[in-house]
Amino acid sequence: MKLRISRKVLIPIVLFSLPVLIIQPIFFIFLITFFVIFIEVYRVYKYLEIEGEEIKEKKGIFKIEIKRTNFQKVSSIKRVQGPIARFFKYGDIIIKTLEGEVFEAKYVSNPENIEEELKERLKL
Repeated sequence: MKLRISRKVLIPIVLFSLPVLIIQPIFFIFLITFFVIFIEVYRVYKYLEIEGEEIKEKKGIFKIEIKRTNFQKVSSIKRVQGPIARFFKYGDIIIKTLEGEVFEAKYVSNPENIEEELKERLKL
């Protein structure tokens, strides 16, 4: 299972940028294009991968940094959502280990389901 940033993050950005469309349509197009490119690059740049009994956090495009841990070392799983994120069903998953390492997946789709599945797999 790969946890990447959700494209749903764009929905509030577009909605809150609509007044700009009326005033400056070219700036609106530039703004939305910037956020789409930023989110797509971030989706490639950083993600959390869960395979078997291992959790991997991968960062980087040219220089790739990989952080790993086993399920036995996980101490807690936390879901973070604000009111807008709750409405559009995206949020952050934060996994902490006994050694103090933090694995974070930001703006993932349906974090409630992911949190439940991880807790079930880890038996927390």
